[in-house]
Amino acid sequence: MIVFGLIAERDVNFFLNIAKQIEAKSEEEVSFISFYEPGNKKINKAGFKVYNLYDYVQRKSNDIDFSDYLIDNIKNFTLHEMVTFNSSEKKVINKYKQYLPAMNNIIKDLIHSAENKKVTIFQELGGFAAPLSLYFCSIKNKVDHYFFEPSFFKGRLLFVKNDYLSFQVSDNNLSDFNIEDKLKELIGNKTTVIPKKDVHHFKYNVFKKIATFKNVKVIFTKIFNKYIFLQKEEYNHIFNHIFRNLNYMFNSYFIKKFYSKKIDNKNFNIYFPLHVPLDYALTIRTPQYFDQLSLIEQILTLSNKNNFKL
Repeated sequence: MIVFGLIAERDVNFFLNIAKQIEAKSEEEVSFISFYEPGNKKINKAGFKVYNLYDYVQRKSNDIDFSDYLIDNIKNFTLHEMVTFNSSEKKVINKYKQYLPAMNNIIKDLIHSAENKKVTIFQELGGFAAPLSLYFCSIKNKVDHYFFEPSFFKGRLLFVKNDYLSFQVSDNNLSDFNIEDKLKELIGNKTTVIPKKDVHHFKYNVFKKIATFKNVKVIFTKIFNKYIFLQKEEYNHIFNHIFRNLNYMFNSYFIKKFYSKKIDNKNFNIYFPLHVPLDYALTIRTPQYFDQLSLIEQILTLSNKNNFKL
């Protein structure tokens, strides 16, 4: 049995298309675990079973032992949700206390439903409580779990099996590797990848990337789903999201004067590209580098001694 974890509308459309192809080409059974109630009806209509996380969640937080889910310190997995939804650490931990037992019951139901057939779970990489709860419960029940994430290289998708950390770079065959040649090749072939959902982030005009008809439509859809149809989903912190993006817009306007497109070639320059601030790579995999401005300050303390510009 193949199981897909869903957290947003794009997941529903993407995985449903794959599920239909699997159904047409094999006898493999496909099911879904949903953290996105607005998409469940569409999945059921297509003839697939969907396990709704919120049907399994108890209103009262359970007093659980996180070590039962192979979690040494739950605080290591709270930062992503805290900074994205402006939530407290305590609130996120309580959410895990609700989600982990619920997800564990779903996994047990899946194993029972599979009738001794192998169960494999796929979901997009995510640092929120829901996808991580699905990951931890899969590992607890010895069910193979795959996070998939886009690769830096075109046409490549990484499947991380039974782990939440990134692949380790091997030292093998790097003796003849020339980084300058590789960069020239990337510039010439334009083989780097920007996920479709993130393309708008690279527009120079911040107002144009926020004030779009698509965003307005999404906001009103979420308001209707949450307050009119009473449907649950993880991305339902609507007004927090609006205020954060407005803050981005105002900040972008006021700090423009500090930017320059000119680089003094007479000096030795170090290029330090800032990472996407709320990305899984920082919040879950390397939280010690989450404060990028602090890291920049550390680098700049060396500038007077070594005479370089950052």
